[in-house]
Amino acid sequence: MPYISDCIFVDNRISGTVDGIGKVGGGICNEYSMPLIEGCIFNNNLYESVGNHDSDSLIRNTIFTGYASISNNSCYPVFENCIIIANSTMMLNDNGLPTIINSTFIDSWQSNGDDSIYMLFYSKVFVINSIFHAVFYEDIFIEDNSEINIEYSLVKDDFPDGKNNIKGDPAFTGCPESTGEWTDVYYDKQRFQTILEDSSSRWGQGLFKNKFIQPDIDTDHNWYVIADNTENEIMIWGDVADDISEGNTYNLFDLHLSENSPCIDTASDDDAPDTDIEGNSRVNVPGKGDNGTAADIGAYEYQP
Repeated sequence: MPYISDCIFVDNRISGTVDGIGKVGGGICNEYSMPLIEGCIFNNNLYESVGNHDSDSLIRNTIFTGYASISNNSCYPVFENCIIIANSTMMLNDNGLPTIINSTFIDSWQSNGDDSIYMLFYSKVFVINSIFHAVFYEDIFIEDNSEINIEYSLVKDDFPDGKNNIKGDPAFTGCPESTGEWTDVYYDKQRFQTILEDSSSRWGQGLFKNKFIQPDIDTDHNWYVIADNTENEIMIWGDVADDISEGNTYNLFDLHLSENSPCIDTASDDDAPDTDIEGNSRVNVPGKGDNGTAADIGAYEYQP
């Protein structure tokens, strides 16, 4: 089994075909293989961050942002503790049979006209212990011969009832957590990072590392993983200096669960991984959720 760990895939592009199938896996193309992909970040890879073609991948503790589409063709991939934030299609299934466990889906641009998830040609998707935030059921395209089964998850109000699902807001810690305007933007080619400066800010060093930012809330719907920060600078992977300008308004997001989240202790313990996306163990919080249940819904486990 190929093992890919703690890697960052940014701004990759693919063209051409694989066995007659066009544009598969701009970040990684898995063909007739069973790779374990763990602790990675995929951002703005075209087309598809990961293309699984007859490939039963195990992908866990991994973040997908930007053009975050994942393609599953004739395969049984498993996604554990993943965060998928997309301004276009999140997942395309063509005879795909993925299992998605303790993951968080966010559609960062609901009005772009693309469906969030496509279910084509006898696809069957099983989702458990996961959050669908800003993802509406009407944005999931399901052909007559395909189906999606969602259990122990938090969904929007328009989703049909499912086993032990709850509806509403996940009550993230910060959505947004902070906002402001950029006073300088430049690309550091030595670090392969774009530096975003807000000279009025006084952030703690590393406070926002591995949290999320939408650098331009007016015209750019992409979210990015924050590589690091200083007291007044945010670093994000890749070169997006041409897309973001001084004076643009930004939002910072923290997708950890707040103490008021309905996702705490309401997942299925039997199906949850032992740890969350950050390696935190499951915690049974007294007075929260279902009596005796420890696992939370989504990629992050609440830490009291």
